[in-house]
This record gives sequence, C-alpha cells and structure tokens, in this order.
Amino acid sequence: MKVCAFGNSYMIAIKDAIEESDSSLNGNVTFAGCYAGSFSLSFAGDVVELGPRFHLNFAEHTGPDLRLSDYDAFLIVGLRLNFQHAAKVYTKHRLWQHATDDHYIISEKALQSSIKDQLSLTIAVDLARSLRQHTDKPIFLIPQPNPNEALKSMPLTTDQLKELHERWQVFFQDDVGIAVYSAFVRAAEALADDLSAKFLPQPADTMSPVFTDNIYLVELKPKFEPDPRNVRPREGDILHANPLFGHRVMKQIEPLLTAASRAEATPAA
Repeated sequence: MKVCAFGNSYMIAIKDAIEESDSSLNGNVTFAGCYAGSFSLSFAGDVVELGPRFHLNFAEHTGPDLRLSDYDAFLIVGLRLNFQHAAKVYTKHRLWQHATDDHYIISEKALQSSIKDQLSLTIAVDLARSLRQHTDKPIFLIPQPNPNEALKSMPLTTDQLKELHERWQVFFQDDVGIAVYSAFVRAAEALADDLSAKFLPQPADTMSPVFTDNIYLVELKPKFEPDPRNVRPREGDILHANPLFGHRVMKQIEPLLTAASRAEATPAA
C-alpha cells in the first residue's frame, strides 16, 4: 500500500516513528509537510501542485509534484484540527452543569454544532474537501495531540503563557474535560462523515483523561529541516509530542490502512 500524508509539524512524530520501525508503512508513506502558516497547494486533475514552502519526505520540495493515482490512501495530520477549538467555544459558553453567571448556557447539541463549525474552517478539513473532489480513495483525519498534562503544573509567568494556556484550566476538572472532549470527537466524526472520510481520535491510552500523558512530552523542537543543533522546544510547548507518541499513532493507523487496502483490492461481486 502506498500512502500520502499531508501535515504540519505535528506529523513529524509519526514520520520519525514509522522510519524507525519495521512497520509495513516504512518506505511506503510519502510525507508532504509544511508549516500551517505557509500551507499552500492546488489541484490540477490528478496532480497536486505543492506550494514553495513544502517539504517532501522532509527535503525541500523542488518537484515533481504529487499524483493522486500513485496512492491508495491519504492521511491528513494536524493542520489545525485540534481540541483547542472546543476549548475556545467553552471559554464563554458552557453546559448548564459547568456554567457560572459569567457564561452563556449551551446545550450538548449546540456545543457539538459550534465545535463542528469551528473545525470546518480548518486547513485540514479544507484539504479533505479538496481531496474528496479529486479522489475516491480513503482519507483519514488525524488531529494534533491534546495538550500535555505538564500544563497542570506549569507556572503561567508571562502574559503570552497566560493567553495560550489559561483556557485549559477548566478542563483540569475531569468531568468537564471528558464532557467537552466527547463533544469534540463527535463533532469531528460527523464532519469526517460528511466528507466520506474517517476521523481517528487520539488513542485513549495516551491520555489521562483528556490531557496527553507526560511520557509523550516533546524534547526537541519539531522541524522539517535537518538541524544538528538539537534546538529545545519553545517555552510552554505542551502541544507537540515525541516519536513514542508517533509510534502509538502508527499502531492505530496501520491496521486501518491495511484493511482499506484489502477492501480496495476486493473485486465487486
């Protein structure tokens, strides 16, 4: 099976894990990566024309462009598909059992609908729409990891850290986190269904209960470009994960890709 994976820096952990493994995916995945702020591509029939900031298999892309017909399935990783959209909605709107006088009360249905609306505007979903217009091959949507649980003990010592991370504090209450994360997953699954794609939620055994476990905390800044300096991640980076997390996601997607390949190969009765 030949797979094409599109993504931003959250794809790096998966790429590293696959290339360090004896998985059947090793050598069979083309990684088309670009930082989200520079993500640009276009379609010309079967050809995907990558923008100038893309890295193909993490080398600077100079051509040729990708052909959709060369692949049996597509992965879309990160690209702003994340739980943060639910956290944003929950800043001012709450389910009645979590609301205070400072919040607008929202129903479970309305919460899911609001999250779905937010997710529909992401680069990941826009790319899935475009892919579906040009191919009938399987498309899998993989979100970026939830924030690492290290956030719970992180001192928010600067205005920037407060702006980035204060919104998560309400989810330190497990019942709140579980309720809103469940709404996020349902919204993402519904959106994927609309596109005849499949959303793959973060493996449950990597979270406690909705924050990513500490063992997956990234140690070096994820970069597409080779960098011998081993740069540390920016202060407060609790969003990227390490190759151990990538290995767990690889184990999640490998059987699904295998099953999709077999289904494609089975002749119609």
